[in-house]
Amino acid sequence: MLNKELLMSVDIDLENARKEVQRKVGRNLMLYQQIEHMLKFLVENAKLSGSSIDEFSNYRETRKHSVKTKSMGLVVDPFLETMFPSSEGASSSVEDEKSHVFEFSFSIEESDTLNKNSKRLDLSGIISDRNDLVHHFTQIFKSPDTVEGWLEIDSYLESKRDKLMPEYKLLQNLIKNLQEDRKELAERLQDEV
Repeated sequence: MLNKELLMSVDIDLENARKEVQRKVGRNLMLYQQIEHMLKFLVENAKLSGSSIDEFSNYRETRKHSVKTKSMGLVVDPFLETMFPSSEGASSSVEDEKSHVFEFSFSIEESDTLNKNSKRLDLSGIISDRNDLVHHFTQIFKSPDTVEGWLEIDSYLESKRDKLMPEYKLLQNLIKNLQEDRKELAERLQDEV
C-alpha cells in the first residue's frame, strides 16, 4: 500500500509540475504578445502630422495599417525609426513646414545606456526567445518524465521572463508618458482656442 501511495504522490507532483510549466508558457506567450502590441501602439501614436483633425486621423490610420499585420520582428525597425529618429529626420524642410500646420512627435533621447543599437539588440534577443517558445520549444525540451525535468523547464521559462520584463516595463512607461504628453498638449491647445 505504501508503494502505491508513493507512486500516486509522485504522479501528482509530476502533474503539478507539468501544469505549472504550461501556465508559465502561456504567461510568457502573453507577455511577448503584449510587447508586440505596445511596439505597434508606439509606432502608430508617437508621431502625428497634419493640418486638420482629419489629416491627423488619416496619418495615424496609415501608420496603424503599416504595422497592423506585421510580426514583432518586422515591427522593430519602424519602432526604432519612430522612437530614435535620425538627426536629419528631426529637422523639417521648408516644404514640410508649409505642408503641415502641426506635428506631434514623441521619441527617446539617446544616451550611453539607451540608444538605437542597444535597443535593437534587446529586441532581437526578445524576438529570438519568443520564436524559440513558439516554434522550437518542444524541440528544446522533450516531454520530461520526471519532476526534475519539468523544474528545469520551469527555470528556463522564469529566466526568459526575467529577461523580457525590463523591456516590457520600459514600453509601458513610454506609453504612459506618450499619453500624458498628448493629454497635456490637447489641454494646451484647448486653452489657446
